[in-house]
Amino acid sequence: MDRSPLTARVRESNRQARAAGSRWAPHRARVMEVLRGVPAGGSVALLGAGHLYDVELDELAIRYERVALVDLDGETVRAAVERHPAAKARCTVHAPVDLTVGLGQLATHRCGVPGEPFDLTVSLGVLTQLMQAVTDAGVAPEEVPRVSLAVRDKHLRDLVHLTRPGGVLVLVTDFVSTRSAPGLAHLPPDELEPALARLVAAGNFFTGTNPYRIAALLEETEPFSRHIAQARFHGPWLWAITPDREHLAGAIVAERRPR
Repeated sequence: MDRSPLTARVRESNRQARAAGSRWAPHRARVMEVLRGVPAGGSVALLGAGHLYDVELDELAIRYERVALVDLDGETVRAAVERHPAAKARCTVHAPVDLTVGLGQLATHRCGVPGEPFDLTVSLGVLTQLMQAVTDAGVAPEEVPRVSLAVRDKHLRDLVHLTRPGGVLVLVTDFVSTRSAPGLAHLPPDELEPALARLVAAGNFFTGTNPYRIAALLEETEPFSRHIAQARFHGPWLWAITPDREHLAGAIVAERRPR
């Protein structure tokens, strides 16, 4: 798969999100609520670190001895770290790291990050960027669903591979936009999960992001189930991803089996 469209998309996404720190505060609070439920200590890897608006970096640098920041766009991540001088000493930027791969390698390739395996590996909005990269790469329309699911499964295998036995992996992803489900923007928080279930049943969600299916894959389906003890869905919540568009988002938290 041609990597250049994904690189361009990541950089454009980061450019658009440059001023999003305050707007993303509710999303960041929900992500940190999930991460605070994971045992602290050792090392954490953040895939798709970007501007670091998804997390409280200073808090993570207190909770973990080593923080690996992984992204295609190294310039953005390094600038973000400079805004957190107290955390800087514990952070290492790994960029550019490309999480895509040629279509013929989807079943066998593994992403490598120096310092792996990590006690906690977190994917921050990476999945939908990978899904969009399939379309951007010129895959034939009739093949997009199949290839997208293969890319999703490859990303899940990478998360398992990057996480030590006994550690935890967290997939933070968005599922559907208020452009295709405008009623979401007006729902109270306690009605978002029933709404998500209805949207999934109706097929109104981004290809490959059904959180119930992802949790079931990790917990019940080989090759994941031999490595994953349990997987839980946290959320959903609304993420003001742009000034005029919200996405319904959430997190799947999976615990790796000890050896």
